[in-house]
Amino acid sequence: DTLDRIKKLIANQHFISYSSPIKLVDDLRNFKLKKNVHSSGKQFDITFISNENDRTKAEESQLLINDIFRINPLYINYSEGLDYEAICSISILNSDLCVVFSKNATEWAIHFSQQIWKLIGGASSQIPILVVFDKKTVSETDVLLDIPNVYTLFTEDALVGLEIKMFYEKNVVKQT
Repeated sequence: DTLDRIKKLIANQHFISYSSPIKLVDDLRNFKLKKNVHSSGKQFDITFISNENDRTKAEESQLLINDIFRINPLYINYSEGLDYEAICSISILNSDLCVVFSKNATEWAIHFSQQIWKLIGGASSQIPILVVFDKKTVSETDVLLDIPNVYTLFTEDALVGLEIKMFYEKNVVKQT
């Protein structure tokens, strides 16, 4: 009986040690958001995000991995007036991997990746973000993304699905 009471008390306690109050508040917000999201029961392998301008190529890339992964596609179109920060962060926190795809919207993909990285917990997030660029339209020297747990991939259209599959198998640890 006493052991059960102790287990109930410990189950909802979190012990923390932060040198910065800003980091503490950021992690508390992230924890609260994760707790609310996972209660929905939905789970995706990949949240696949692209700009509306790249939608056709993004859909083609998703077709190659649709049979392997449970994908939640999101196409960002700011003219619709939706709160994409909330939509994306909830979807990403309900996934094992976030893919930001860019065929022609390089600057958008860079800034968007940085923004969602902050929203899902920054350096404390355990969800990797893979930013995929078309190597015909952008070179590796044009993109500087030096952020923890954010990876860049430069590939050809035909190889996007295969590259994502290989990245997933190598870098994503399935949580059971």
